[in-house]
Amino acid sequence: MNKAKKGLGRGLDAFFGDSDNEPKKGNLEFIDIGLIEPSPGQPRKKFNDDSIASLAETVKIQGVLSPLLVVKKGARYEIIAGERRYRAAMLAGLKEIPCIIKNAHKDNLIISLVENVQREDLNPIDEAKAYEELIHKTGYSQEKIASLLGKSRVYITNLLRLLQLPSKIREMIISGDLSEGHGRCLVGLPEKDASALAERIIRRALSVRETEEALKRSREPPVKKSRTKKDIFIADIEKELSERLSRKVEIRSGKKYRGTLTAHFYDLDDLNGLIESIRKRFK
Repeated sequence: MNKAKKGLGRGLDAFFGDSDNEPKKGNLEFIDIGLIEPSPGQPRKKFNDDSIASLAETVKIQGVLSPLLVVKKGARYEIIAGERRYRAAMLAGLKEIPCIIKNAHKDNLIISLVENVQREDLNPIDEAKAYEELIHKTGYSQEKIASLLGKSRVYITNLLRLLQLPSKIREMIISGDLSEGHGRCLVGLPEKDASALAERIIRRALSVRETEEALKRSREPPVKKSRTKKDIFIADIEKELSERLSRKVEIRSGKKYRGTLTAHFYDLDDLNGLIESIRKRFK
């Protein structure tokens, strides 16, 4: 038990009772698995089926080695910590499962959070929702939560900011298509711009650094347009080339139509794509 708790937050050992001893024999009970149910406040919203199936195979051979923490709710028991073990035990066909029954207390929410955050990583959105719920139910500040969980306040703040993202982008983070770092880049952008950039990140496999650079370029002040009215012939060519090359194309001309033609690109991959497109047209 002590080994399992080494990863817990600095202030949490007190919530488990006497941290120097194993649970007393009287605290440990084997409970009918049919009387146990997950907590609606469970931070983890999605479970990896392959991971649960692998754990179930271990449970069939060795049983459940670490008891669940539960709280009694009427004739039933609600899981504080250990839902993965519970799901694996169900899949393995166990009839009973070892449990430690805790008294109902608001600190059970902290125990549940730590169990899930520190024993198996949550996706960033579920973790952020767990911190948000913890703040709401306990009234703790971000600094207090950071101290209890052994995290920095900045870490907690950055995760909570992800909840400001549109639901579509939060789903991309949950699925792993976008990283937490990508999500932080998109916070604060208008939904349309954030969605467009998110799709570009996935399509071009942009790193967080490349995403930051793309954002920086997009925020640079636009080049002032010349007050000279552009020749309608030149304007039509610009429009046609822009549509054909799927990018902004500019033509600047002087007397006798001498000048420059500029095709914009956004990163090295985009430049390579433009060059390849031009090569194909000259083959």
